[in-house]
Amino acid sequence: MNLTIGITCWNAEDTISRALDSVCSLTDIDFEYEVIIVDDASSDDTAKLVEQYITNNNLSNFSFFKLPVNKGVAGARNEILKNANGEYLAFLDDDDEWLPSRYYEQKKTLLIAEQKYEFVLCYGGRIQKHLDGSVEHKNPLGYPEIVGGKILKNFFISGDKFNNSSLNPAGTCVLFSRLSTLHRLSGFDESFRRMEDVDLVIRHSDSGGVCVGTDVEVIKQNLTSSEDKGFDKEIFYHKKLIRKHISVFSIRYIYSIIKMHKSIAYKSGKVLQSKVYLLISIFLSLENCKYNFKKTFSKFTSNE
Repeated sequence: MNLTIGITCWNAEDTISRALDSVCSLTDIDFEYEVIIVDDASSDDTAKLVEQYITNNNLSNFSFFKLPVNKGVAGARNEILKNANGEYLAFLDDDDEWLPSRYYEQKKTLLIAEQKYEFVLCYGGRIQKHLDGSVEHKNPLGYPEIVGGKILKNFFISGDKFNNSSLNPAGTCVLFSRLSTLHRLSGFDESFRRMEDVDLVIRHSDSGGVCVGTDVEVIKQNLTSSEDKGFDKEIFYHKKLIRKHISVFSIRYIYSIIKMHKSIAYKSGKVLQSKVYLLISIFLSLENCKYNFKKTFSKFTSNE
C-alpha cells in the first residue's frame, strides 16, 4: 500500500461530503491508496453520511471508524495511525479538499530531503478560503529551507522567527510523512485538544528530525468556526506546550510566557500592553544571551 489518507471528522455533516469527493475523484494515478475516516463521536449525522457515502459508491478502499467518546483531534488521528497500512500517510480535515498533485509533489519533496536527513516531515502549500469568501496562498513550514533543531522549537514555543521565511504554521492538514516516522513519535499527545500539531513537530525536532516544505498547493482549506477553535483554548494549550517543553527554572520559560502574553495583548488590540511585554521579552532575551555567554566562557576557560 503506497498511501493512507487519514480524515478526521466531528459534527461535519455540512462539509464531509466535499472532503470525501476530493479524495474519491483521484483518477489516472499509478499508486495504491486507502482512505481511513475516523468520526470523533459526532452528535449530528456525520457518521450516517459517511457510511452511506462509502456504501453508495462501493468504495472498498475506504474504512470508517466511529469513536465511542470524543477524544479530540489528536485521539482521532491516533486511531488513523493505528489502522493505517500505507508506506506514507497524509491527513485531511473534514472541511478541506485534496488537490490531485498532492501525493506526487510531497513524496518528491520528502525523498529529496531524505537523501540528507533520516527523519522528515513534509508540509505543503495551501489555498486558504476565509469565511468572507476571500482566498489567499499560505506558505508551508520548511520552505524554501529545511528547518529543525532549536530554531524550529523556539519559533513554536516563543514565536521567535527572526525573518526566517521557512518558519510557518505546522498544519497537520498539509502534513505528508512516512508512517514509520509518525510511529517513531508515538503519534499525537492526546492531552492536547489544540496545538497537538505543534507538540508533534517539537518532539520530532528534539529527536533529530527536520521539516521540509513544497510551495505547491496540496489542499484547498475552507476555514470554519467551531467551539474547539476559541482564543481562550489557544492560550490554555500554548501555556501547556511551554510547560511541557521548557524547564520552569529557566529564563527561556519566563521569556516564552511573556512573549505569549505579548501576542495575546496584540491580538486583543491592547497595543500599549503588547509593547510593554515586548520590552520585557527583549530584556529577558539579552539576559539569556549573557547567561549563555558566561556559561560557554566558563566552560572554555576551565578546559584550558
